[in-house]
Amino acid sequence: MEHATGYLRTSVILDEPIDRWLQDLGVLCKSSGGKKLRKTTIIRAVIRALMRLDTLDVSGVGDEDELRDRIVEAIRLQR
Repeated sequence: MEHATGYLRTSVILDEPIDRWLQDLGVLCKSSGGKKLRKTTIIRAVIRALMRLDTLDVSGVGDEDELRDRIVEAIRLQR
C-alpha cells in the first residue's frame, strides 16, 4: 500500500463502538452528498482539530477519561 509523502503508519487500537462510529461517519459523509471518508482520514482530521485548541490543558492528566473530559472542556471554551 502506498502512503502519501510525509505520512507515517501507526497502529491504533480501537474498541468496536469507536470503530463502528468512524465507519458510520464515513458513510454518512457520502450519503449526505460528499465522499466516503476512510477511518484514517477522519482520525487525522480529529487530531488536527485538537491541535488547534489553544485552551487544552493536559497538566496532571492521568487517564483516557480525564483526557477526554479536558478535550471536551477545551472545545467548549474555544467557542
